[in-house]
Amino acid sequence: MATLEKIRRRSGLLIVVIGVALGAFLLTDFFTGGTNILQGNPNEIGIVNGQTVYANEFNERIALLRTQNQQYAQMSEIQLSNIVWQQYLEENIYQEIYEDLGFTVTDLENYNRILNNPNIRQTPAFIDQTTGQFSEVQFRSLLENLEMRKDETPENRQQWDSWLEFEDDVRSQALVFKFNNAIQKGLYTPTAIARHEHAYNVISSDVGILQLPYTSVSDDEVEVTEADFEKYFAENKYKYKQDFETRDILYVNFAIEPSEMDKQEVREELARLIQPEVLKNELGEPIDTLPGFATTDNDSAFVVVNSDAPYRGGYWRAGELSSNVDSILFGAEVGYVYGPYEESGGYKLTKLSDIATLPDSVSARHILISYATPQNQQVQRTRAQAQALADSLLGVLEADRSQFDTLVVQYSNDPGSIENGGLYEWFQPKQMVAAFENFAYQNPVGSLGVVETQFGFHIMDVTEHSATKQKAIKVATVYREVTTTNRTEKEVYNRAAEFAAAASYTDFATAADSLGLQVRPMTQLQGTADQIIGLGQARDVVTWAFGKNKEVAEGDIELINNGNRSFVVAQLTNITEEGYRTLEDVREDIRPMVVNHVKAQKVLLPRAQEIMAGEDNIRAIAEKVDQNMALQQVKLANSSITGVGNEPAVVGAMAASQVTPIYGPMEGNQGVYIWQVNAIADFVEKGDYTTDQENATRQLRTRVTAQLFSALSKQVEIVDNRLRFF
Repeated sequence: MATLEKIRRRSGLLIVVIGVALGAFLLTDFFTGGTNILQGNPNEIGIVNGQTVYANEFNERIALLRTQNQQYAQMSEIQLSNIVWQQYLEENIYQEIYEDLGFTVTDLENYNRILNNPNIRQTPAFIDQTTGQFSEVQFRSLLENLEMRKDETPENRQQWDSWLEFEDDVRSQALVFKFNNAIQKGLYTPTAIARHEHAYNVISSDVGILQLPYTSVSDDEVEVTEADFEKYFAENKYKYKQDFETRDILYVNFAIEPSEMDKQEVREELARLIQPEVLKNELGEPIDTLPGFATTDNDSAFVVVNSDAPYRGGYWRAGELSSNVDSILFGAEVGYVYGPYEESGGYKLTKLSDIATLPDSVSARHILISYATPQNQQVQRTRAQAQALADSLLGVLEADRSQFDTLVVQYSNDPGSIENGGLYEWFQPKQMVAAFENFAYQNPVGSLGVVETQFGFHIMDVTEHSATKQKAIKVATVYREVTTTNRTEKEVYNRAAEFAAAASYTDFATAADSLGLQVRPMTQLQGTADQIIGLGQARDVVTWAFGKNKEVAEGDIELINNGNRSFVVAQLTNITEEGYRTLEDVREDIRPMVVNHVKAQKVLLPRAQEIMAGEDNIRAIAEKVDQNMALQQVKLANSSITGVGNEPAVVGAMAASQVTPIYGPMEGNQGVYIWQVNAIADFVEKGDYTTDQENATRQLRTRVTAQLFSALSKQVEIVDNRLRFF
């Protein structure tokens, strides 16, 4: 169920953060709520089972989701609102049931579930350093400490409130398990039903089948009246009920993307960087010369000044660079510049800076001195403090390298290498972060030094180089992203505006066709949708279609800026209200079925009765219409007819038929059928139906569990006003 998945997604990160905070007595703003995304005065997001969902509480949950998981942080507001709305639905629908039926989780039960939570048991703050095992005593002590200090600062209170929220989540999870277990205990498959299902699979009839397909009658041969549509719709109206309002639109997309001129300008800019540039004064006299990429002595500085991407040092082996440049640069001489060439959404110049022969693998040991970052709150020291400590330890080791193992244990923040004296053995290229790898590969064995990575400062000691070596090259790359210029964006807008104007006084599709544009439809669009097929993320288009900012009516046309990714010209073609759809809404959807029904009644059933007259053999009937008769083994477990498709009603009638008589004609989904049963296989008792009962019960429980929430939600009042806010 979604509730369980919610708790699984959030509990791991939540426990780790709280555990670290408890162990180190840190006060973080990890659980700080975000800014309010709602505009204006607080209002009602909706109503679920009589409970009002308020905007401020709803927004707090969205903010909490964003802080708990990087995946959530990348989601749009409407996507997050869908997750939070589902949480409210489950809580408010299930809670009433729990209370009515007496489902509870005691404090002791909840405590034991927390203790057995794998994330809790693996949190470093709760691990006994002597035994390496989870310590309940340590867990209780740290939790009690946090509770005792909860009122010292707002941050402490926030940490404690977050822990209480986690406890509530665990309790909710336990209630869900109890409830599901109770539901499943009440589901059972009796022997008689298992025997019945067995009969569906073993009783078969050998049937000769003649189909008179609907395709054998042209649509022009029958007259379909309004009464035919009304009759079919009345009989099948239940199929066309929807639980929410939808909109249909037509749209033309004008992508905002770089033009060929934009690309050419970037290529020319890069080409000018290759050779030195002479700077001149207003009189045209040379006053200075800027080095070119081909002539500069400092490739890294040149990249920093002229590239949209940072300089990346290090050496590359054959096959590690992109296919655009690998073979070219490995055959070139130092100083050669290749490009401009297109790659990664832009253009590049790549220069061969150096050629070296480097080992295939190396070993090095290190002492990691971390410092506090937004991603690492386990360490208190600042960057300056970490650098000073690293430099100090380097001085100690330069004087006495034998202290390395002792200093690793005392100072290193890398738990993965402490037990091995800080040593990483025989790592290959690209297995370590760049600065770490570069130092180990580019310095001789015995070298000591300090490098900085995203993990902190590393005091490094190169211990071994492999005997086998290979050619490696160092390159420097200037990258320029190709962006859409204002000139190009204005041109795209003008084309969109031209079409919008044309579509406003003629048919939308006709106007598009006259300008060579492609029209795409989007039907059954929901108000909570975030994406539209062909556009990707298109929330602005959705909110326009649903009249969030201004009233819209069928036929309205709008030019919409779709998140600066494109301009979309859209026309609202249909509004379908919640509830039963009208005949006009579904007319084109049901037209094939109505036409086929008329073909059956007016043409095929009379034709079938005519050819059946006086005949007692299905083969003879087939010969009358020069059609092949199909032979098939029919079982109730399979509702399809070979070569035709799904025909449940016809298959059911065939399975109930006796040997010898001619049956039919009968109207089906794909045609009119006549058949004759040649033989019926006798039912064979299975004897023991235990396995069948277990399999059927398992399938039933799975199906009920999956459909239970949907069924319950249809029984309560749900008012969703999220369109006002997102």
